[in-house]
Amino acid sequence: MLRKVYNPFKNGSTWLKADFHLHTNADKEFDYNGKNDKYLDKYISQLKKQNIQVGVITNHNKFDLNEFKHLRKKARKQNIFLFPGVELSVKDGANGVHCLIVFDYDTWYINRKKHDYINQFLSSAFEGVMDPGNENTTCKYSLDELLKKLDDYRNNGRDSFIIMAHVEQKSGFIKEYGGGRIEKLGENELFRKTVLGFQKVRSLDIIQKLKQWLNNDLPVFIEGSDCKNIDSVGKSPKQNGEDKNTYIKLGDFNFSALKFAFLDKENKIKVNKPKPQNAYIESIKFEGGKLDGEKLKFNSNMNNLIGIRGSGKSTILETIRYALDIEIPNEARDIEYKNELVENLLGSGGKIILKINDIHNNIYKIEKISNV
Repeated sequence: MLRKVYNPFKNGSTWLKADFHLHTNADKEFDYNGKNDKYLDKYISQLKKQNIQVGVITNHNKFDLNEFKHLRKKARKQNIFLFPGVELSVKDGANGVHCLIVFDYDTWYINRKKHDYINQFLSSAFEGVMDPGNENTTCKYSLDELLKKLDDYRNNGRDSFIIMAHVEQKSGFIKEYGGGRIEKLGENELFRKTVLGFQKVRSLDIIQKLKQWLNNDLPVFIEGSDCKNIDSVGKSPKQNGEDKNTYIKLGDFNFSALKFAFLDKENKIKVNKPKPQNAYIESIKFEGGKLDGEKLKFNSNMNNLIGIRGSGKSTILETIRYALDIEIPNEARDIEYKNELVENLLGSGGKIILKINDIHNNIYKIEKISNV
């Protein structure tokens, strides 16, 4: 029997819990003493336990392609989408500055040609550097040089973006840079275009300083578990006893959708999962008539019916009105035409079934049979 695959986007764009700072067994700092043949299952099971559906693998100065392939494949079976990344330490500040780089897997790794541009990039970044896998080792690039290097790759069709890691801690953006340096970075077009997130922002006074330094135009604040063992994979960090989470609104599992969400941060990235603010039609199903067996699914937010003239947009709307017993106003000039649309679609004995979700998440089913 084939396993039924759950589609998280069956009703369009949806909110998914994300972890943008994941380490794995390929990282020197990750502690795993279990059986090797159980590692992948345990890792993905922990992500699922924490309800993570979007994650970025960001090991220190390293990308293990083989491990990532296996994790990504197993994760997809659980409707978890993993992006390739790296926690790169650039040679700025007293301790280096940690940058979480998120790569577009489809362009940085080309399977049919066996081209791994991520490790090509890392080899160049650590050319002549000893022990690059150590979290305290810095690459040969400054942040300014890294921005230019990633822009070169972008211009050659390989996109990426940066999240500054644990910004208030050692090797963090704020800890290692002073206000004057941050102000200067804020004037850098490549910084604005490439650095789309700050991880683990905690202090209100720091937020106020960032607003001043960056002219009130801040990257989005996001979270990540920064896990060092299986038990901490995907686990929400806490502040004042409360979980700090990141929910991202996606309509598909791909890099373009992820980056677009970061660019539209006010609408597509939240600390808490937004709840529907109104009742909505979840789906419409037809039995009999011209759309016999068809089912249309809707989102709790805005839905669009797109089609050329005469393709059936008005027919769908009028059929919904009919099912809900909404009368056509007497002053309407096209009453007969609207009724004919419904009759033509459902025919005699055709049924429409509406599944409706109210604001309290109660589900109702409304059925109506055409009595033409």
